[in-house]
Amino acid sequence: MNRSFFPIPLPTTVPSTLFSPLSILTAAIALALASPIVRPATASLFDANDIENPENFALIAAPIGQTNRHQLLIVEQLSSTRACWGEIPGVPTEVEPLLLSFDFSGICGRMSDSNAYSVRVAGEDLGLRYALRIRERSDDAILVATPLRYDSGLPELELGRTYGAVDGFAKIYLNSAWRLARRSYQGRTLGHVYLTSDYPIDQLRYITGNMSVPTATIIPIEPDQTEAPLDFPLWGSPIEPIEPIEPIRPQQNVEPSSNSR
Repeated sequence: MNRSFFPIPLPTTVPSTLFSPLSILTAAIALALASPIVRPATASLFDANDIENPENFALIAAPIGQTNRHQLLIVEQLSSTRACWGEIPGVPTEVEPLLLSFDFSGICGRMSDSNAYSVRVAGEDLGLRYALRIRERSDDAILVATPLRYDSGLPELELGRTYGAVDGFAKIYLNSAWRLARRSYQGRTLGHVYLTSDYPIDQLRYITGNMSVPTATIIPIEPDQTEAPLDFPLWGSPIEPIEPIEPIRPQQNVEPSSNSR
């Protein structure tokens, strides 16, 4: 049997019951449930405390399996029983992950994913908006914070780099605008680590590794020194001593006088 479907005619007048208080309340609830949930900023939930001993931390570009890609690994020296990592002087700085050769429980802390570290900018926890990744280039490995949603309108942020192409484990030098901090909740310090900056996002998007060079501490290295200085800053870029340059004076176009002696 062939059946034909016809559109149901709409009423020419709107029933008054559609505008009853109960129907309006029901529509409002339905609209609220269908609308995106605007959550308060997590900055009001968590605070951050600066880390007083950043030399006990190492930011490392760690290889992922047998691929040519790397991920961020943060190692913390919890005890002086055994060293958790070693560094081979040079730029880029190769890192020996010593903690992988022994049971490092209670000696070393290892943070390798977003459960252990995240981004914090201008007092706001952005762990739900940004992910920390390492972008490979032919001559560098760059630590960046990339938006989790491509349509969010947020810019990608550069946090640090290795200052050279790497194959294995290599040290990441944070840009001068960034530092490490601990997450805290109601005055209690937690294990979660922030890579934090006081600058707003619209300024951080323009801060790259090259901008940290003028503000980095310059430490001359003596020729007979075989190891990097122990107080070499974890923050900023590794740079070579700068040779003094004679000031350039403007030339005076004055012809010599015939009476000059």
